[in-house]
Amino acid sequence: VYKRQDVCLDVFGKTIDSTVEIADCQGADSTDPAQLGQVLNYMESANLIVYCISSRIGLRQSDMGFLKIIKQLGLIGNVLFVNNCDLTEHENLGDLVEIESRIRHELEFLTPDPGLYSFSALLDLFQALGSRLPKRDAKRLTLWQEDRKMIEYCNGNRHTFHQKLALLLEKNHYDLLLSN
Repeated sequence: VYKRQDVCLDVFGKTIDSTVEIADCQGADSTDPAQLGQVLNYMESANLIVYCISSRIGLRQSDMGFLKIIKQLGLIGNVLFVNNCDLTEHENLGDLVEIESRIRHELEFLTPDPGLYSFSALLDLFQALGSRLPKRDAKRLTLWQEDRKMIEYCNGNRHTFHQKLALLLEKNHYDLLLSN
């Protein structure tokens, strides 16, 4: 039996309102229909969906199938897409932008203007840790920072994503509730 209380993590600080619930819906591509049903039941009660895509892999067939179900549920308008960039997998910004364009094109089959934001969660973590970063990871960060265009692009996308997310969570909270 699925219970929302099975795992609960509290985020400390004032980053997100305490009434906002975040779920990781892994298992959406499971071959077990009961597990997919649980994920879909949860998503139907969600106000906003942040769908993460790997820049290394792109959209998989299972992603497209799951996103089609989300569209059929009428929830595709409540989705923000994150293209989580693996910076070690891209030679340069042009390579990343090409992959992002391909992902955007595929998403346009589901929604006319997909909110797609490309940035690196690992880069953000490394930057936030600063001097507490282990030497090995500090070397990777230094290597990544050599590509200023890539870093500026990812940081700009992250900033735009956070602005959009804050707007949706704060100002459009009731609109999201009503649309659901």
